[in-house]
Amino acid sequence: MNLNRKTVVKGLVGVLEEELENLKESFNFSRQTVIDAPGAMQSQHDTTGKEASWLADGTATRIGEIEQAIYDIQNINYPEPNGRVLLGSVVMLKNLNNDLQAHYFIGPSEGGTTVDINGIELTIITPVAPITQAMFGKYPGEEFEIPGKDVKYKIEDIG
Repeated sequence: MNLNRKTVVKGLVGVLEEELENLKESFNFSRQTVIDAPGAMQSQHDTTGKEASWLADGTATRIGEIEQAIYDIQNINYPEPNGRVLLGSVVMLKNLNNDLQAHYFIGPSEGGTTVDINGIELTIITPVAPITQAMFGKYPGEEFEIPGKDVKYKIEDIG
């Protein structure tokens, strides 16, 4: 596996920064829509301003979440790699039911985000995800199951 934590963090931060810029543009557009919307004295039935305000509020919340995620991903004190699955590990798993491989990065936030790094699709998972909890502390070659699921996985590699 040609992936390491430093490469993954750099790629993930790049994806999040791009999303952040898009959200900031959306926020500015929504905010301007609120400013330009007809007032109550012009039309009592036009809800454009109120709807744009709700959109701007939600977008502002997501902007804050992404800014915090970027900070966390860049500044968290990741444990030193020791051959086991830990926070900050890049893990290649093999689904033993269908022989498909998947790559994961165990990060502090933004679980479910998928990034392409050097042609490898990598999914971010967090420590609270059931799959993460099932593999935490395991070594390459070990197998595990997620409680309540009928799927068996094997840890192929840890970066």
